[in-house]
Amino acid sequence: MVIRRIEELYASELTALDKRERHQTILAIDTLVDFESWARMREQFGWSFEDACDAWKRAIDRLLPPTPPVS
Repeated sequence: MVIRRIEELYASELTALDKRERHQTILAIDTLVDFESWARMREQFGWSFEDACDAWKRAIDRLLPPTPPVS
């Protein structure tokens, strides 16, 4: 279900990738945003909610190609 949601959320960015890259990127995002990663940032590292969200956003932005322009 999480994989399908990632595919849905980032559909326009993922279309720029070939099948193998798309699959790897989806799995990397899934790993990045799992509960354990969130708990580690918040509890183990003591990051604020905002800092953890910012880290997620930056990491996801680096994984994805640029969003294609809307035509």
